[in-house]
Amino acid sequence: MKKKGQNDVEALKKELEELQKEAANKHSLYLRALADYQNLEKRVLEEKEREANRSTREIISEVLVLKEDIDKAEDFEKSHDLKVIKNKFEGVLAKLGVEEVQAEGQEFDPEVMECLTLEPGAEPNKVTRVIEKGYRFRGKLLKPARVAVGTEQGDK
Repeated sequence: MKKKGQNDVEALKKELEELQKEAANKHSLYLRALADYQNLEKRVLEEKEREANRSTREIISEVLVLKEDIDKAEDFEKSHDLKVIKNKFEGVLAKLGVEEVQAEGQEFDPEVMECLTLEPGAEPNKVTRVIEKGYRFRGKLLKPARVAVGTEQGDK
């Protein structure tokens, strides 16, 4: 027959085991909730960044229209003041992460270029001239370069 003290010790051990299981379960729930919260924070931050990039891309697309107008104006009016404005404008765009798609004399790349016309007699599949400049923003294509591409005599 067990003594009363021994029964109390066994009851306390059993209660301790149950409390330890409950604590482990609550700790596990806490860790899951913490991980869920951290994942939510990360997703919210990524979404804010995506939205900021989208907005910036839209603004830059509109601003590039002004740059193209300055380029066209420079074709008609060669002035020092216009050159200074153009250089400042290009510097600002570069700081924002905008870069021109290099196309002139390059192999035609449909990923970043759009062929508007073929020029017979020129080197096949090479860009002979840029009709409209193309741009990337932070490495992603913003606007394809519109180009003329060489083709062998008689190709259409």
